[in-house]
This record gives sequence, C-alpha cells and structure tokens, in this order.
Amino acid sequence: MVFYDTTLGKRTYYIGPNDDSPKSLSVSFMATKFNLLTPSEQERIIDHSMKPKSLKKRFLVYAASNCRAHREIAFDALSQIGDVYQGGECWGLKKERSSVKLSTLRFDRDKGSNNNALMYRNYRFALVMESTISERYISEKILNAFLSGTVPIWYGAPEIFDIFNRQAFVYYNVSDPEPALNYIAYLESNTTAYDEVQGQPILAHGVETVAKYFSFSDALGGGQ
Repeated sequence: MVFYDTTLGKRTYYIGPNDDSPKSLSVSFMATKFNLLTPSEQERIIDHSMKPKSLKKRFLVYAASNCRAHREIAFDALSQIGDVYQGGECWGLKKERSSVKLSTLRFDRDKGSNNNALMYRNYRFALVMESTISERYISEKILNAFLSGTVPIWYGAPEIFDIFNRQAFVYYNVSDPEPALNYIAYLESNTTAYDEVQGQPILAHGVETVAKYFSFSDALGGGQ
C-alpha cells in the first residue's frame, strides 16, 4: 500500500495506484494491519511481558489458499518432522492425505486474518511464508502468528530482521532449507529450547521499532 500526500491539506492522502512522488510513503500491509489491531492486541506485540503463548497441542499448521510452490515444498519437508495440519486449500505438492491432517479451524476470508490467529494458537509452529518474495514486501502473516503465541516459520524480504527479533521465529531459506529443518526438528525434540524461542521479545528494537514501522498517529509511537 502506498500513501500519497495531496494538495488538499497537510494530512490528506491519496491511497492507491499512482506514480511515485518526492512525498510518497510506502507502507507494508503488515504495518497497516498492526494499526487495525485493538489496543490490547498491540500491547501483546509491543510489551514483552504480555506476549501470547500458544497452547502447544500440535506440531504445525499451514493455512493458505494461494498454493505457491516454495511454500508447498516446505510443507512437504516439514511433514517429515511431525504431524502437520492443513488449515486452508493448500496442503503440499505430494498430496498425501495419510501424512496431512485437517485443522478443526479453517482459514476463512470472510472472517478476516484474525481467524488465522485463533487457529494458530493450538500449534507450536505456523508456516507463514510470504506468497511473493520481493524487496520490503512483508504482509500480515507473521504478525498473525505472533498474536497467537506460536513460533512463526517465515520466508521473505530481509528487512524482516529490522522489525522482528530474529530469535523469536524461524527463518526458512527456501534455497537452503536444511539449517531451518534441522533447527525445527531440534526445537520439536527439546521443550526447553522451544520455550526459550517462544519466550523471546517479538520486536527487534522494542519501542524504536514501533516508532519506525508502526507509528501512524501520536498515540502509537509518537506519530513518526
């Protein structure tokens, strides 16, 4: 999403496709999503003492309706570690129903992305890779996973590490997946190590991150 300052007033913006100008401001959908959260949900992301914790009942869930190859391949590989659950239309390239279970909660576009956060809370991990890999593109997917208290497994733009604490999620490099797969297998076999990851602060730089990436008003990060 891109906001464009117009001549109508100091705080008037044009939202939508347009040519860039010196006053253009690119805003990720993830940042927009953050500002649509309730104040209590925002606090759970910002305040480490209020960080959600998942129920940890099951290994992993994958909720997507746009079946992109890199995510499908990762899902198939992760199914070799433990029981994986399908929460949307996509469930890997192998389509082996014997190794993929159906989540009781399902992705529902009509209910919005918050429905995903409710689904994720039963799982230790959520596969939330971006559908499109491009510079600075970060959607709401990883934010929904953090809101549920699960550990996100994510792949996308490297700018993510300036927003979210790299110790709080698993970065799954699709070009070299073995390190991530080995790390996830280790966390799945070691509850102490998993709890340490789950207990990490969400934001990379605390309130500085809020001011830099999420501050659209004076009430949140000083309106910077």
